[in-house]
Amino acid sequence: MVSKTVKNRVTQFKSMGASDALSPQGKDLSMPSTERERQLWAQLANSRAWVEPIEECWESELHEGSVLEQVQSKLKLQQLVLDAVSQGVLIADAQGHILSANAAFLSITGYREAEILGRTCRFLQGPLTDMNTTRAISQAFKDGLEFAGEILNYRKDETLFWNELTISPVRDGQGRLTNFIGVTRDITERKGVDTALQESEALKLAILNSVAAAIAVLDREGTILVVNEAWRRSALQNASQLGQPAPHTEVGANYLSVCQGGGGLSADDDGLKSGDGIRAVLDGSSPGFDLEYPCHSPSEKRWFSMSVTPLESKGLGAVVVHTNITARRQIEARLTESESHLRTIIENEPECIKIMDAQGRLLQMNPAGLAMVEADSLDQVLGRPVLELIAPEFRPAFADLHQRVIAGETVQMEFKMLGLKGGHRWLETHAVPMREQGGTVHLAVTRDITGRKQIEDQVRQLAFYDPLTQLPNRRLLNDRLGQAMIASKRSARYSALLFLDLDNFKALNDVRGHAAGDLLLNEASERLKRCVRAMDTVARFGGDEFVVVLNELDVNKTESTERAKQVAEKIRVALGAPYLLTLKQPGKAPDRVEHHCTASIGVVLFINHEASQEDLLKWADAAMYQAKDAGRNRVQFYDPTAVLA
Repeated sequence: MVSKTVKNRVTQFKSMGASDALSPQGKDLSMPSTERERQLWAQLANSRAWVEPIEECWESELHEGSVLEQVQSKLKLQQLVLDAVSQGVLIADAQGHILSANAAFLSITGYREAEILGRTCRFLQGPLTDMNTTRAISQAFKDGLEFAGEILNYRKDETLFWNELTISPVRDGQGRLTNFIGVTRDITERKGVDTALQESEALKLAILNSVAAAIAVLDREGTILVVNEAWRRSALQNASQLGQPAPHTEVGANYLSVCQGGGGLSADDDGLKSGDGIRAVLDGSSPGFDLEYPCHSPSEKRWFSMSVTPLESKGLGAVVVHTNITARRQIEARLTESESHLRTIIENEPECIKIMDAQGRLLQMNPAGLAMVEADSLDQVLGRPVLELIAPEFRPAFADLHQRVIAGETVQMEFKMLGLKGGHRWLETHAVPMREQGGTVHLAVTRDITGRKQIEDQVRQLAFYDPLTQLPNRRLLNDRLGQAMIASKRSARYSALLFLDLDNFKALNDVRGHAAGDLLLNEASERLKRCVRAMDTVARFGGDEFVVVLNELDVNKTESTERAKQVAEKIRVALGAPYLLTLKQPGKAPDRVEHHCTASIGVVLFINHEASQEDLLKWADAAMYQAKDAGRNRVQFYDPTAVLA
C-alpha cells in the first residue's frame, strides 16, 4: 500500500486546494511583478491537477513505489515553485501555526524552517512593532478574515524590516476554515525612499516658508519686486527707527539707492563695490557678483555675504541674497586657533609624526621625527624618499606597507632606521591613509622602541644563552638537537653528538679561583667554535661540560663515524693546548698564569628519531666517562656493550 504519510499529505493538499491556497475565493494576494513570477504562480495554482490522478492511482491499486514517486515529485515541484517566488509565502493551520515556508520567507527573516514550524508569527514582532496592527492581525486570524497591511517586523538577527503582509483564509468545499496563506514582501527599501521623499518635500516647504537668507528680486533698473520674510525681518532689525524698515528695502524701492548711500553696509567703499557689482549683473556685463562685508550691531559683531545672480533670461533683473555668515566667521576663527593649537601639540609631540605622498616622498615631519632621523632641519629630508632612511633588510617590507596604506589599509610595522649621522634605531610605526588635495597620502605616527628591543634581546640572551660564554644553554641546545634530528630524517644523513668534559679544570678553580676558571671556560669556548662548521652547534651544558652537535655528516654510517672522529680529535687537540690566562686584580699588576687542561670526549651517532634526545645525551655522557676511565684526554664512541659490562 501507498505510504500513509504521503497519502495524508496529498489529502491535506486536496482539502486545502492548492489554487485556493494561492488565491482563496478567487482573490489575488499579491500580484506577481514579472512574467516569470506570473507563470510560476499559475503553475502552482494548477497543482490540484496532480492530486486527483494520485487518488486514481490508489483506486487502481498501482504499484506503491510508482505512486510514492509521483507524490514526491509533485511535492518537490510545488516546493520548487514556491521557492522560485520572490515574495515570502507561509502556510499556516487554522490556528495560525506555521506548517511550511518558502525560501524567500526564510531569506527575508533569516530563520531556518525548523526554527519556525509550529509557531505563530509573533516571533517576528518586537518593541517597535505597532500594537494596533498586531491586534488587527490577531482579529483576522480569530474571525477567519483577510488582512492586508504594512507592519514593522524583526529578523532573527534583530534587525528591522518593513513587511507588506497579506493574509488570506483557505476554506474547504463545505466552507470550513482549514488554513491561512501569508504572503510577505520586504519593502524596507521602498519605505526608505518614501521617507526620504517626504523629508525632501518637507525640507523644500521649510525653505520656502522660513529660509534663513534674506532674498530680494530686482528688475533691470534695480527696483525691488519681491522679498521674503527673512528680508523683511532684516530690514526691521537694521532700521534706525523702531518698527520701521530700513529705507529703500521695501517692495517698489530702488535697492541701488541703499548701495550708493552705504546703508546696511559697514563702509562707503563696500556700498560702492556692491552697487557697481549689482549694476554689472543687471546690464549683463558680469555673470554674478559676491561680497563679504561686516555689519556690526551695538550688541554683536556680524558678518554677511551678498550674492547677486542674474535671472535666467538676460535683461529681466537679478536675485540678491544676503546671508548672515557670522557663525562661519566664528568657526573659521576657532579653526585657525585650533590649527595653531594642533600645530603646537604636533611640534611638541615626543613621537614622530610624518606625512608621505603616494610616491613615498616626505611631505611633513615634526621635530621629534627629525631627531629620530638625525636631521638638523626639515629641509634636509623634505621631498626625499623615506625608503632611503630604512635599513636595507626592511626596505621591501616597508615599501609593501606604503603601498597598502595608499590603497586604503591601516598597517603597523617594526623596522630599523638609519640616521643621517650614522645612528641606528628600532622604530614602530602605525600608518593610516589620509585624503588630502584629491589624493591619498600616508600619515604615520612612529615611536622609538630601541630601548624595548634591547630589553627583549637581553631577555632572549638570558633565556637561551650562557651568560659567561655566550654559547647556547641547555634550553637552546634541546631545540637545536631537535632540529638536527628533523634534518637528519629529511636528508637521510647521520649526525653526531659530542659530550666533553675538561679534565684538569677543578684544580685551576681551587688554586686560582673562579675568575681564572671563567677565563679558561671562555677560551675553551672560542677554541670549540673554531673547530666546527657554522651549521653545527656548540653549547655549554654546565660547569666544565660542553656539548657539540655535528649536523648531516654522511648517508654512510662508516663515513659519518670517520668524520665525527676527525672533528672530535681536532677538538681534543685544540683543548689540550696550554692556556695562557691573565688575571687582573685591583691595585695589583696583572698575573699571567699558564695552565694545562685536556678534554675527555664521548661521541654517539644518530639518524632520524631512532633515539630520543634524552637517550642521546645519556649515551654520549656514558661514552665520555668511558674516556675518563681509560685515562682521560681521549675520544670514545658510545659502546652499549661496554656500558652494560
